[in-house]
Amino acid sequence: MSDRRPELTFTGQAASPGLTIGHVFLHARSAVGARPPGTPAEETQHLAAALETAGARLARLAACADEMAQGILEFQIALIEDGELIGPVQKAILAGVPAGEAWRQVLDGQVEEYEASEDDYFRARAADLADLRDRVLDLLLGATEAEPISESGATGAIYVADDLAPSRFLEINWRNYRGIALVHGSANSHVAILARALGVPLVIGLDLGAAKLVNGAPALLDAEQGRLIQDPRRPTWDSFFARVRQRRAEADAEAAFLSKPAVTRTGRTIAVAINVDEPKVVDGINPAHCDGIGLTRTEFLFAHRLGE
Repeated sequence: MSDRRPELTFTGQAASPGLTIGHVFLHARSAVGARPPGTPAEETQHLAAALETAGARLARLAACADEMAQGILEFQIALIEDGELIGPVQKAILAGVPAGEAWRQVLDGQVEEYEASEDDYFRARAADLADLRDRVLDLLLGATEAEPISESGATGAIYVADDLAPSRFLEINWRNYRGIALVHGSANSHVAILARALGVPLVIGLDLGAAKLVNGAPALLDAEQGRLIQDPRRPTWDSFFARVRQRRAEADAEAAFLSKPAVTRTGRTIAVAINVDEPKVVDGINPAHCDGIGLTRTEFLFAHRLGE
């Protein structure tokens, strides 16, 4: 708590539930380098190098991701290898447009088309395409992440940013962070789904107004009521802690039933079966907590044998 600054409450929408305490970690925007444009041949080579680097980084992420995350990353990798997407960029470069500008123009148009699509699948993929656009653009423009201002670093921090792309989410070690607060975002976005899967509290649509967030300031993230409270006063702190203790007590009480049979009030036993999207899911399941597997994807059995 700060004795100098007033308590400030920033409201938004809860997208992944949870209550957490930490300090504000303002994600600094990328600083763009001043790389002068080269000849069309040099710019074409620069684009190829950026695409190769981006593809390699995405492949490394996909190698250790779960099935849903792999789907996001493999979509982006496929786009990097898509001649219909890269061709117009190369054509613009040969016409004298710098690689960064050519890439931005073509990808901006593609993102708009995806967003305007009547197909839910393509509309949902617009954010993934924008994510790829920004990743490659950072490489083309020589952008670097600015050093965090917070003296205490990311440990125990609440990650605060304008937005967060899916692949960036997957790159972050969330053991160093206790929650996320975003100015933009959607409760139906891939980032929100990933946050819920990992149990990371997330608030989106944060209304900053004229107030100022302070990097390193103590804060409470209420991802139940959709609030980020900076420099909480003692009454606010005590009330929040009481809710945290209540949630922990509720979780402990619920955990006591995990290994017990599921029985209705009338005494009827209900079988509890899990869905297995991929074999790795089973590793995190205690057999005492379920009665079996209700649904599995058998193609993974063949994919495993093919990869041997």
